[in-house]
Amino acid sequence: MAANPFFQATRNIPMTPGALGTAQGEVDIRDDLLYSAACLQYGGNGTVQLFNQGIGGAVQAIRQSTVITAPTQAYQTTFSRAYTNLQQAGVLGTVIGNVAIYAIGLDLEQAGIVPTTGVLTATGATQYEHADVAAKAAFVLKIGTTKDASSGPFSSYPTLASVYGSVATSNSGNTSSIASNGLPNGNGRSVSSYIKVTHNQTVSGEIQIANQATLVFRDSTGVGAATMARCICRCAAGMDVM
Repeated sequence: MAANPFFQATRNIPMTPGALGTAQGEVDIRDDLLYSAACLQYGGNGTVQLFNQGIGGAVQAIRQSTVITAPTQAYQTTFSRAYTNLQQAGVLGTVIGNVAIYAIGLDLEQAGIVPTTGVLTATGATQYEHADVAAKAAFVLKIGTTKDASSGPFSSYPTLASVYGSVATSNSGNTSSIASNGLPNGNGRSVSSYIKVTHNQTVSGEIQIANQATLVFRDSTGVGAATMARCICRCAAGMDVM
């Protein structure tokens, strides 16, 4: 039977002295998530940053600025716990503590479908946007000022969450679909060499669109099918800095 990756990761959590008044040498460890997101829109190119803001901070977006307008949905412009659990920009602070990451997953917000008509919501991805992002996007995770901790094509980080499957309808002449970045089986992309992050190290992520390429989504007007792209890291988290 394979070893539980969480218990393996607990041995790799960076340990720092406990805060004044805490039991020295005793660390509360839990199976946790570290996550953040950015917003992708029609015409986006270059790079967009994740993990650069905490709850209440502004979500970064990437779009064709001369044609596409900024997102209007609050969840796509301001961070809440739905899209990050950082309390402050880029660092773990004293809320999460030191962590050892053992799996990474990426997912795209899904477009909603009105069951009676087959009409799509204005935001979120269909199979069309998933295919475009998979063809053109890469992801990079960096810790502190060191070299890349993990990198690869967007599609090489299977989702840890999100809906999946297939929906088709010919109502009102529309055909709709649901797709995800891999089967959401909870595994994501396993990290064989645990990525260690201390409570005061900077965490940064980038979604990079291929050189001389732009995102082509189903809507080239308005908010351009604005879609949240989220990175979720499974980790063993220590509370030794509380």
